[in-house]
Amino acid sequence: MLASASAYSDEPTTTAERLAHFAFAGCDYLHANGWDAKAQRPTADSKLAPHFGAIIKSEKSGNTFDYRLRVPGFADWVVTYSSGLVTLKPPSTALLTLRDLERVLGPSDVPEGDNAKPGAGVADAVHRSEQVEFARPVGHRLCVIQAVVGRDAADASASRVLAFRFSD
Repeated sequence: MLASASAYSDEPTTTAERLAHFAFAGCDYLHANGWDAKAQRPTADSKLAPHFGAIIKSEKSGNTFDYRLRVPGFADWVVTYSSGLVTLKPPSTALLTLRDLERVLGPSDVPEGDNAKPGAGVADAVHRSEQVEFARPVGHRLCVIQAVVGRDAADASASRVLAFRFSD
């Protein structure tokens, strides 16, 4: 299981392990670089986004920008960075289930309070999806790792992952 700070140094082999490794390393980076001490403000997203992949498109979204990224380890995935949140949406051909993520990240649960939104961020599947959150990894107390899963499976752990996201 990769749910510890030291375990993500192992070479990931499955898609779920690669996602966990990417999230843990990403949370480390955001934690270390998300605040510009000299300017006394958050680091500009335009400086943080390239760490996760090559920017292939940027769009203004309110007061911020959404960056579409090309990430070598997730070539066919739609990867975006926006205001400290990295979201990865698998291609329709990817066979990734909640069970796969739980084997690596531990049990998931529905987020509490304001974060408990059905399928938040996946507009085309809002009524058929649910957002789940994983326990914060050891050594990453600010790292939030979530997934949006389809609700159509009889066994919740067999639900297909529609999106994977993390922030710190």
